[in-house]
Amino acid sequence: MVDKNPKNITNNQIEILQNELLKTKQSLLLSEKRESILKKNIDDNNEVIKELNKTIETLNETFAESTKKQKKVELRFRSMSESIPFGVFVCNSVGENIFVNSYYCKLTGQKYDEALGTGWLKAIHPSNLVAVQKRWQSSLKKSPMHFNMIYKIFNRQDKKTYEIHSTVKEMVHNNKLLGFVGVVENITKEKRLIDKLKNYKLIISNSFEMMSLISRDFEYIAVNDSYVKAHGLKKYQIVGKTFEQLWGKELYEKKIKKKLEEVFSGKVVRYQDWFDFENLGRRYMDVIYQPVFGNRGKVKLITVNTLDITDLKETQMNHEKAVVEAEKANKAKSEFLANMSHEIRTPLNAVIGFTELLESQITDNKQKKYLGSVKAGGRSLLTLINDILDLSKIEAGKMELIFEPVHISYLIEEISQIFSIKIEEKSLLLETYIDPLLPNYVVIDEIRLRQILFNLVGNAIKFTKEGTIKIFVKLIKKEKSTIDLEINVEDTGIGIPIDQQTEIFRAFKQQIGQSTRKYGGTGLGLTISKKLVESMGGKISVESKVGEYAKFSINFTGIRVAASAKKKNLQGTIEEYDLIFEPANILVIDRVVENRDLIIANFADTNLNIIPASNAKSILNSNKLQKIDMVIVDVKFHDTEDCKIQELCQKLRQKSNTAIIAMSTSVISKERCKVQVDFNDYLIKPMKRVELLTTVSKFLKHKKTKKKEIVHEIPECKESLSKLSLKPEFEEIVKQIDEKLIPIWEKAIRDELSDDIERLSNELISFAEEHEIKILIKFANNLSDYLNSFDLEEMTKSLNQFPDIIKKIKGG
Repeated sequence: MVDKNPKNITNNQIEILQNELLKTKQSLLLSEKRESILKKNIDDNNEVIKELNKTIETLNETFAESTKKQKKVELRFRSMSESIPFGVFVCNSVGENIFVNSYYCKLTGQKYDEALGTGWLKAIHPSNLVAVQKRWQSSLKKSPMHFNMIYKIFNRQDKKTYEIHSTVKEMVHNNKLLGFVGVVENITKEKRLIDKLKNYKLIISNSFEMMSLISRDFEYIAVNDSYVKAHGLKKYQIVGKTFEQLWGKELYEKKIKKKLEEVFSGKVVRYQDWFDFENLGRRYMDVIYQPVFGNRGKVKLITVNTLDITDLKETQMNHEKAVVEAEKANKAKSEFLANMSHEIRTPLNAVIGFTELLESQITDNKQKKYLGSVKAGGRSLLTLINDILDLSKIEAGKMELIFEPVHISYLIEEISQIFSIKIEEKSLLLETYIDPLLPNYVVIDEIRLRQILFNLVGNAIKFTKEGTIKIFVKLIKKEKSTIDLEINVEDTGIGIPIDQQTEIFRAFKQQIGQSTRKYGGTGLGLTISKKLVESMGGKISVESKVGEYAKFSINFTGIRVAASAKKKNLQGTIEEYDLIFEPANILVIDRVVENRDLIIANFADTNLNIIPASNAKSILNSNKLQKIDMVIVDVKFHDTEDCKIQELCQKLRQKSNTAIIAMSTSVISKERCKVQVDFNDYLIKPMKRVELLTTVSKFLKHKKTKKKEIVHEIPECKESLSKLSLKPEFEEIVKQIDEKLIPIWEKAIRDELSDDIERLSNELISFAEEHEIKILIKFANNLSDYLNSFDLEEMTKSLNQFPDIIKKIKGG
């Protein structure tokens, strides 16, 4: 180190200092040179910097312009994205959202900030989240990246799930990935429609019904699977073909062309016909052509629906065949019933006829009761036969109606008189009302209307213990020459439950719980009444309340009004008189000897001579023909033509005005009678004696004398009752009656069983004989007789009289 103090400096040190100074000068010179160079470099750099500054200024200006343009583009993009009807999002290269539009927020239910970044994952429905993430990650690994997926999102604002379609594509600039842009579209409605369309397609494709769509050129546009299978072709082999090409010209021209033309005019056409298919064979099809309208109401297409109804057609054909067979069977049944009716009526005619004769000749009361029971049984059997025959005629459509002027008021009055005795016996009240505006005469079948009212009024009385029977006739509507009429028959009887109000009109059906023994009947009355009403163009209905009332209403519409009626030959009641005939000859032609004998017996004590014959042949050439005053002939002969009845009657009419009476076992008329003779009158077998006498008396001269009333003395029982009351054990007898006999009687009248009635009769006889009570013995014997003869009406009357008899015994 050099000491800088001058006193201490040596020559060496001066030398060293001089060297250092030299070095310093050299360094300074070098520095100046460098500085010069540096200055030059700086000057050069300044020039570069100036240039750079100019460039930077230019770049700044360019950048500012670019930024301005970018902002404009961004604003335009944002504005455009807000106006489109689907969600738009932009994400960076790692899949984080950096922009979403408002529709995206509305669809996902997220706010703008919530949707940025990876917030979009929270909008995905939990059930689809894993699948979406896998698909997204898989798409990111591919280049070019393309994400296309349908999935569900859950909107947390409206709590609804939406089906969306999301599409994402990458954004690349100069081969550099900038990010991704995507859209999400709400396809919930479209998805539902697609699902519906798929379902409809499934329904149509799998339908058994053949369906097709036809163009205006009659070409097939579409067909379903059933149509294809039926023809044994492929779809492409049918679609594009015309009807004529598929079905052939002959069938097209004959069955199809006109119908298609009609449909293109705007009509729906439906028809059924047989068609031959490749796979199905010959089938019966139900075809419907329906127009599909386009613009301005013009038919654009036709839908064709074809259903195979071969089984139904075969069932219908079998049914029609069965109906024909049933009609044949019904006809056979009707013929059988008619024949059976004839065969039964023939012996029944003799039974009832001879019973009436015996009844008029026998005076013994017990025997008269026996005959009365026989007659009642015969009448019941006849009623049953008539009902069954009427029903069979109605069902077979052979019930002939005879419309003629009828005075409704007279008819109602007549029915009231007929039932007056039964009304009085049951202490009922009968009310009738005829609308004062009702015309005097209307055109209707009097016989059938009377039969209907007989059934209804008879039922009303039968099922009513106390109260009123009403017959009301109302005028509902009146035109110039027709009226609407309503007839009501109402009672205060047992009533009819609602569930039985239809059943009672069925054949052989009676109300459930109805005692046949108590009320009787066959169960045909209402059935026949209903069918008769309907056959006359009317309706019958019932209204009822159990235990209170039953009301039957008959309504006729459009009944013709008549000015007057045919005059009828009104006869007095024949039973009130003895007829004294002047001598005359009556020819009776009947193949059944009992029927001939019955007529002979009926006129045995008169001046009338009965000429019996089994057929007309034996009389035709006989001398007796000249003396015949009347002919009574059975017109139901099986050998009508062979028995020469028509020839016989013509001969009689040529010589004299001989009355000719037709007999039959069913209702007959001039139109229905096989024998072409103008008969004077008709008799229906079995006939009552009074009917025979009344008919004969119309045409043969006679006198009438009033019958003397025969009074049968009834043995007095007062003496035995007087003795009974004086007996010491009278009180005990009365006590036994109350404790023993009355309970048996109460059970018998309540249940109406034959065993109880028989027991009552036996107990009464035993008790009455033991205590010598004649009135009770007589009552018990009568009750036993009624029971043995099945006379239900008299038996019921007798049981009802028992309290009065007991009252007499007790001294009341």
